[in-house]
Amino acid sequence: MNPSRVASPENLAYFHRNQQYSIVAISNTSGAVIERYSYTANGQPTVYDAAGTIIPAPTFGNRFTYTGREWDATIALHYFRARWHDPLGGRFISRDPLGYVDGMGLYNAYFGLTGIDPTGLDTEWHGPWMGLMQVSVFYGPWQCRQEWIDYCKAKCESRGLESKGCVWIADIRTQIKIGPNFRVGYEAVTYCCCNYQRCDKDIREQSQRRWDNFRDAFWRPVDRNWGGSTMRSNGQRWPVHHVDPREFGGHPTVVENLIPLPPEVHASVHYAYRVCSGKTAGFTDYSIAGPDWPHGGAPALGTIVDPRSPTPPHIPGADGTTWK
Repeated sequence: MNPSRVASPENLAYFHRNQQYSIVAISNTSGAVIERYSYTANGQPTVYDAAGTIIPAPTFGNRFTYTGREWDATIALHYFRARWHDPLGGRFISRDPLGYVDGMGLYNAYFGLTGIDPTGLDTEWHGPWMGLMQVSVFYGPWQCRQEWIDYCKAKCESRGLESKGCVWIADIRTQIKIGPNFRVGYEAVTYCCCNYQRCDKDIREQSQRRWDNFRDAFWRPVDRNWGGSTMRSNGQRWPVHHVDPREFGGHPTVVENLIPLPPEVHASVHYAYRVCSGKTAGFTDYSIAGPDWPHGGAPALGTIVDPRSPTPPHIPGADGTTWK
């Protein structure tokens, strides 16, 4: 509990935190509580005055709330340095710049009861971890939902290109279990098929060199957090797929454009790209919408998917489900 000056130099106040470093109260020099805070599981703050009555905003201009990060009431987001966190959605609004250091869900916020993520990059655990986390990756390729096809059409047209459709590459489900409670989030990985023009040879070669130099840095946090045998087939690392292909100008090293895929899935996705672009004949029309949940439907809250099902989830380093 360190003293801090709030709003004006004359008003000395003390911040009080919990095990998650979330500010739960502010007291004055006499020790009297002058303001309290409570939070939902995902960090949505509620402010109370000294009498315990809910008030719309802190009266002392305090910005520090959930896990000690700044709360911007205007946009209703927490500032975590590298990115912003949405407490209503329970996730960050942009992908983790470090990649898969916390798991396969690049938008997920792994806070738990004792976890903090002070920079929005890599979760730190303080004290015993009281929960379990399951990550399931469902691999396509599939037809996209209609709203994603519409988005791709607008994206292609904004660049003066023709839209050929949309390929749904994978669906990543993260489920956190704390006691009897579950939190489940999904992240879809999709590709918009525009009639892109292939880059010049020197640009393609430069992109390949950049990826070759970055490859080890990409795998280092994956090995650290998931084990050295993770994402390997027959002793070889899985290929890393560039969602927007490098030959068409896709960025070679930005994490948002990278996802490891099992070799057979990687080959299927490449084939789907060619079918979607019209370069290869195929049985799937990626210009029309498919089912909302092509991998067997959205599992109910708290459901553990049976890996022996006809469309099992592929989970790195396990047989279909894993808890970390």
